[in-house]
Amino acid sequence: MRTLTSGSFLSLIIITAGVLLTPPPREARAVAPVAGWAAKWVGEVLVGKMFDGVWDKATGKPNVKELRRRLEKLENDPALRSEMRDEIAALRKSVDDRITRSDFEKMARKTATQLGEVEQRLLAAEMLLEKQAVRIEDLEDRTKGATSKDPMTYIQRGTTFLDKKNFQRAIANYCVAIDLNPKNPVPYDLLGRAFARKNDHRTALVCYTSALKIAPKSAPFYRNRAEAHYHLADYNSALSDLNAGIQHDPRFPPSYHWRGMVRLKLHHAPDAEKDFSEALRLDENSTESYYGRSWARNRQGKYELALVDLGFVLKRDPKHVKAYRQRGIVYSNKGEQALALADLEKALELEPNDAETIALRGLVRLREGKPEEAQKCCELAIKLDDRLALAYHVLALKHESKNKYEQALADYKTALALEPGSPDIWRSRGLLRLKMESFNLAVKDFSEAIKLAPNDAGIFALRSKAHNELGEPDEAIKDATAALTRDSTNYEAYFQRAAARTKKAQLREALADYTECIKLDRKADMAYNNRSVVYRRLGQPDDAIKDCLVALRLNSKHDYAYYNRALAYREKGKLRLAEWDLASALDSRQASVREDAIEALLGINPNNPALLKALPEKASASGHYTKLLRRLHVPDDQERRGDYKDAGYSLATSYAGYKNLPKGYWVYVAPYWYIWEKKR
Repeated sequence: MRTLTSGSFLSLIIITAGVLLTPPPREARAVAPVAGWAAKWVGEVLVGKMFDGVWDKATGKPNVKELRRRLEKLENDPALRSEMRDEIAALRKSVDDRITRSDFEKMARKTATQLGEVEQRLLAAEMLLEKQAVRIEDLEDRTKGATSKDPMTYIQRGTTFLDKKNFQRAIANYCVAIDLNPKNPVPYDLLGRAFARKNDHRTALVCYTSALKIAPKSAPFYRNRAEAHYHLADYNSALSDLNAGIQHDPRFPPSYHWRGMVRLKLHHAPDAEKDFSEALRLDENSTESYYGRSWARNRQGKYELALVDLGFVLKRDPKHVKAYRQRGIVYSNKGEQALALADLEKALELEPNDAETIALRGLVRLREGKPEEAQKCCELAIKLDDRLALAYHVLALKHESKNKYEQALADYKTALALEPGSPDIWRSRGLLRLKMESFNLAVKDFSEAIKLAPNDAGIFALRSKAHNELGEPDEAIKDATAALTRDSTNYEAYFQRAAARTKKAQLREALADYTECIKLDRKADMAYNNRSVVYRRLGQPDDAIKDCLVALRLNSKHDYAYYNRALAYREKGKLRLAEWDLASALDSRQASVREDAIEALLGINPNNPALLKALPEKASASGHYTKLLRRLHVPDDQERRGDYKDAGYSLATSYAGYKNLPKGYWVYVAPYWYIWEKKR
């Protein structure tokens, strides 16, 4: 069969106008098998989802502004024909403040019917032209009309046009094939592919569903419909289709590949890796499955294995831009920024103006400690694509690294406006809010991230941390446990649950969680230190001392380990060792550690030289008094005493809730009173 060129198709139209205007035979009438394809899902939107959240249940009145916004968005959908968009525009213009729900429903149903009629009429005309074209070929080939009645003729023509990206003619030919044999599922499936190539995945979904009604056990059809769900971000429906396809044909590799892709979107990296591996077992030459598995392995921190997969991809296809970009990400995550840059530069050689790659180069520059170069990369990426959320995300990280938190928040806001479905951006902003000690807002951001990625254990662990900071141990335990049901190797989840259990005095359970942390990371000095606290509270000071010793071997500047070991020594009566450790803790940069160490030293030796040196100079009235007896925390006295007050000698034995106080010389340096025995 010959394929018409665009020139011959124009000749066809002229011939049709001049020669074939006589009424065609009855069997040649082209009628769309359903009242439109796109019209079906548009109609469902108009009489269904369009109502969600628009009408107030109490008053029955609509949010007219929101209703018009939704209609305008639908009206501007590039997948719809202009004539269909005109019908939606007419509906939008008819909406006013007086409209009722029932009125709109009637108008919406009428518009849905009109959309079907419009699409059917246009498609019928296009189908008729395709039939006439085949008739002319039959006449030229003297086949006496044999091919014009054969559905395979139109399937082949449709595929030819599809290969040439002439989507509308491909669609028309597939529709003729369906018209000739409505019980054959293949042209429905091919029609779906044609719409998918136009990025009209909603209409593709309608076509694939029609194919599955005829062939409900076809794994390829389930795979195709799953891909449409995937592009529409309906990952659970995609997963359901792929599971059904695998059940019917467990040896069809694309089903496993696409299930791996879906599970990546659902943040099920371990299961995604298994799916890609199964796809490769069935088809060891699938380059894209190696590429997909590299993503899953990168997500799990299996960087070396990810690099092996990407090496295979690039060996098979040295111009695989995404593989160079992905390998750059893996190298960067490994901390090998020079290698990361080399791969990103290679990707840019192949696609010089790829905004995403340029933004990723900015991320690598930031990780190299070059924030200004990172900003230049992001600005260039935004110039190329001002709707690239990744570029604003990296900019936010850059500003955060410079402690410009407000600017970082502004960038995160822009990134989320562009890509509200990105759990990574919500998580990053949540981390910034943790840093800013805006713990309630951090919980909200992590909650949004969890809605989008309900299987991401790491986000649950972070929300657990925020709850701990808010003093909500029950919520922290709940989130940490949820994280561990998703990933039993999540260090942060064990750590946060242990901290919450310690607050609730669930010491045996906390001990078990800190022990799991140590099993996962033998170099986790914080886990050893915190476990020492639990051991001490359980009355096991020897075990506490051992854990503090390990923590200090791992990090000789671990101030809390000195402090906690000192308390354990004190409980064993080894006061000199305790005093030495507390003196070391006084060198901490953290005010809380220094204050705790001062309080403990006051109970052991209030005249320890390191202790006296750590106190404010004015505490002794600039050396006027010696031999410290007590320190009292009374912040309320600052209002009437000021920041400093030398009150002289006092015989008071109680003050501000403190009892059995020694007589001596009192000096106030907000927020503490210092009582001294002697005057110089």
